[in-house]
Amino acid sequence: MTTKLKILFLCTGNSCRSQMAEGWARRLKGAAIEPYSAGIEARGLDARAVKVMAEAGVDISRQRSKTLSELKEVPFDFVVTLCDHAHESCPLSPGKAKVVHVGFDDPPRLAQDARTEEEALGHYRRVRDEIRAFVERLPETLTGAVPVQKKTRVLFLCTGNSCRSQMAEAFLRKYGGDRFEPHSAGLAPQPVHPLAVRVMEEAGVDISRQRSKSVREYLGKVHFHHLIVVCEQANRNCPTTFPRIGDRQFSPFQDPTSFAGTDDEKLAKFREVRDQIEAWIRAWIKNQP
Repeated sequence: MTTKLKILFLCTGNSCRSQMAEGWARRLKGAAIEPYSAGIEARGLDARAVKVMAEAGVDISRQRSKTLSELKEVPFDFVVTLCDHAHESCPLSPGKAKVVHVGFDDPPRLAQDARTEEEALGHYRRVRDEIRAFVERLPETLTGAVPVQKKTRVLFLCTGNSCRSQMAEAFLRKYGGDRFEPHSAGLAPQPVHPLAVRVMEEAGVDISRQRSKSVREYLGKVHFHHLIVVCEQANRNCPTTFPRIGDRQFSPFQDPTSFAGTDDEKLAKFREVRDQIEAWIRAWIKNQP
């Protein structure tokens, strides 16, 4: 029988990120990893973390918040610190366990400025998905077989985040999901358009579970390597100074939701714009280093 690697996920309060990591590791890598989580202090299990993990089919409600001292007798192979404070404060000697730092944004901190509960949960869902992507590559990223490499973050912005930016996000995930972490948002978000869902489904891409988001969820809180504005109005109204943005690009597409015509003509316009966005995304990926 192969001995499982004992891995400790460590953050400051053991309330959110490290709990998510433990839950994902148990679900996805239970045959190879014996996961634990702890904090420099124990702040209790975050209810929103429990909620968004349950949405993804992982129950962490029975996990509990604990300090590192409770696990001092466990001979860990690896300690993964998930926040800067835990990394700087980690008391374990590298001689006892290899310490690897892979930082993630702090959902409770980001959610403090949220106007609605749904906006707050958006931060938790994003970090949940980022942690899952990291865990999926364990233990190879810890043993050195595969380097720890965070994906390039890309934000697609339009006015309503109901169609064009949703399509762009989905196509980048389809064609470049191994290299890029796509997001989308709007200046005045509207529900994802049903015709956008329909024509994307025709192309084999399901966006029915994507949601419309306000740019406020990201503005100044999340670092993006690329901001790609896909409509004229958003380009005019988007702040000229966008904190924590690397490269800004304007690549407009016609708004199919504003097209006047019969139902068949409207559907044809959605397909036309879908195909234009797909072609643009594939070409854009090829031009990235």
